[in-house]
Amino acid sequence: MREIWNKVLFTIKTKEVKVKHVVVVVLLLLLLLLLLQQCTSVKDDDQKKADTIEDVCELASINTDELQILLERSDLCSEKWYEDYQDYEDALVEQHKLLKKHEGKKQKQLYKKQEVLIKAVKEFKEKETEASVNALEKAYEEYRTYAKSACK
Repeated sequence: MREIWNKVLFTIKTKEVKVKHVVVVVLLLLLLLLLLQQCTSVKDDDQKKADTIEDVCELASINTDELQILLERSDLCSEKWYEDYQDYEDALVEQHKLLKKHEGKKQKQLYKKQEVLIKAVKEFKEKETEASVNALEKAYEEYRTYAKSACK
């Protein structure tokens, strides 16, 4: 009877060990899956940030090109020019709102430069003085220079 009892105990202990091994292996697999998921989400976040920076840089390039075209037009300060200028200003303000949501260093710097540009654009629109023209040109140059250097 004792021998049978010992065999039963040995079998139970062996099965316990096997169950423990299975549990440990399952936990390790879950941990591995969790780590893999984290790694892919970090890569996705990095890709989203890179895409965002590229989008912001593209907008900055478009903004500088459009303003340069506006300022070089022959019908400067005509009624049609002011309509186009207003469209440009509205688009700039809308982009400015979107840019504010981004957290990156480049986006924040570009946001600040764009803020100065918007103020200069509004000041120029209100009063066409030499000072407002100079302020607009300066703000435009700073914005364009930063956008080109930051977006290389």
